[in-house]
Amino acid sequence: MLKMTPCIQQTYQEGSSGSGIGTNLPSNKRKRISKTIYVPHRNKPANIVSRRNARERRRVQAVNNAFKTLRSYIPYENRNKRLSKVKTLQKAIDYIHHLQVQKPESLTFFLKYVTSF
Repeated sequence: MLKMTPCIQQTYQEGSSGSGIGTNLPSNKRKRISKTIYVPHRNKPANIVSRRNARERRRVQAVNNAFKTLRSYIPYENRNKRLSKVKTLQKAIDYIHHLQVQKPESLTFFLKYVTSF
């Protein structure tokens, strides 16, 4: 059994008693109070932590791969130097604006390809 801190006990009791924060508000506007007990990271089972870390690594890799793909489709000078994520997004926005003005048919192809991921 986990030992609850006074703060957790109060939150747990408020959540179960029905009284507490925002009780005179409509049900869709009330603040939800979780009835789960907080477990510090170091007390969680290793398999749960490692799975969560693996999910986060996969998520970060997916985002990085998407940026890598986007960089390959936008024109920029000095291809030997990697663009930051912010610069990549700024260049992509500029390129889309350029395509809107200069070549509307190219914009359709570009957006269809980029959004197919």
